[in-house]
Amino acid sequence: MTSFRVALAKRGRDGLGRIRVKVGHIGALNALKNDVVVLEVSHKSLRQEHILNDDFDVEIISQNGCGESFEGVAVAADMYHLQKVKAFIGPYCNAEMDAVARMAAFWNIPIIGYMAASNSLSDKKAYPTLARVSLRTTNSIAEATCALLRHYGWYKVAIVTNTGSLAYDRTYAFEEVFHARKITVVKKIIFDEWADSKAMLASGLLQELKNSARIIICLFSNTRESSRELLTAANAQGMSVNEFAYILPWLQDGAKDVSPWIGSDGTVLQKVKDQYANAIIVDDVNNFDNSVIIPFLDRIKEAGLTEADVDIANIYGYLYLFDALKLYALAAKKVMNETGDARNLVNGRVMWNTMRRMKFTGMLGSSGVASGVVTMDDRAERAPLYRGFFVSPNVDQVQPMVHMEPTMIEKCDGLENKSGCYEIVVTDMMRDFWPSVDRRMPKDEPDCGFRGERCDFTLLIVGAAITVGMILALCGAYILHRIVEKKALDKLPFRIYRDDMQFIDEEQLKSMVSLVSKEN
Repeated sequence: MTSFRVALAKRGRDGLGRIRVKVGHIGALNALKNDVVVLEVSHKSLRQEHILNDDFDVEIISQNGCGESFEGVAVAADMYHLQKVKAFIGPYCNAEMDAVARMAAFWNIPIIGYMAASNSLSDKKAYPTLARVSLRTTNSIAEATCALLRHYGWYKVAIVTNTGSLAYDRTYAFEEVFHARKITVVKKIIFDEWADSKAMLASGLLQELKNSARIIICLFSNTRESSRELLTAANAQGMSVNEFAYILPWLQDGAKDVSPWIGSDGTVLQKVKDQYANAIIVDDVNNFDNSVIIPFLDRIKEAGLTEADVDIANIYGYLYLFDALKLYALAAKKVMNETGDARNLVNGRVMWNTMRRMKFTGMLGSSGVASGVVTMDDRAERAPLYRGFFVSPNVDQVQPMVHMEPTMIEKCDGLENKSGCYEIVVTDMMRDFWPSVDRRMPKDEPDCGFRGERCDFTLLIVGAAITVGMILALCGAYILHRIVEKKALDKLPFRIYRDDMQFIDEEQLKSMVSLVSKEN
């Protein structure tokens, strides 16, 4: 393998001895229109920043996969064996990323994921050469959700999900993170994948949920639709938001969402909004505004593209693709500067190790930063940068309530403890906003218990009634005793009535004694 790597490195040099690395991009059919042009914009930017230059440059080879027959796997094999590709960006989809990442590990070449979000891809024993720049991986949003729960002192939660492989993968990822962070899942409810609010009510499962938890985590295959159905059913069940907190990790497949209650014409769909009222959405810091769109459009104008030439709803796909090439170029340059050995550019494990804990600025536009600061954790996964958003019933747009930013932990090995070696610092952006009388957030377990059993005064009332009854019985017995005693005395034969008795005083007594003395 070493001799093969040397030969490969030599073939990566041109006639002047300059290094040229072939990077294969595997996109998706009918997704990310003009993604190749965005890659070229990223390539041009890297040369302008002098990360790439005439001495070290990359050649991008782009083909599509993610069809019905795992075309991306065949594309990867063709790129590696015939086109001599030495690094991969993509594939776009989870299924093909799993296969290609394992192939890259076998070939020991670097691979960077930019859209695949599956939690299983964070296992670096199975994918030792894989790095990911997507901010929306399932495990990263699970970590952010866990940080929000801990911030509010919520350690007992319930999970509501549905059948299906996607929902299962998401639920498994969250349960794994919750277990590691000491969050207890006290109840898990599973609905049918296509259940509506009526079916949820008819199942009787919401009553079980009501009797078991107050903090509800919603993890559905279709986050927008299913979460709305659940909230509709919960309102009908009488599960008031004053007592319950509904957490919605906004798990989407790359698309940048407007608020769910905003119609296609920009108007507020009040009936829809009422269903989401007082829920908490956990999502990327920029998902519910347009702050990333303008810088992105500014940048692609350099390549002659307009908004009509790209799929603006999938803007994150373009941003992550741009950042993926930059991550590879920065890691390659660092490897060359530190080792001076071109053979390490085709050593996937060396490149992956270099990408750990890297930090750089993503796509820049003339009007601002589009993709923000990219922070890689200790497993070469992008560290989460999220916010918790409160859906106020009186405001059209969601309101940021907490900001969650990662802080790296020193002297920590992510391979050993299977973590990214970071702590999420949570900062309050709103206070006293909860719709309760005292404006306090609900507790994960009510003071009176889930069924009110701790505040059940039945036993106290019964005990007090028994005590009062006993006291009354004793009093009655005493009175009865006195009455019986009096009647018994009245029946005695030597009874003398008071009128038959005469009491004499001392003077009368002296007179009577004197009289008796005289008679004697």
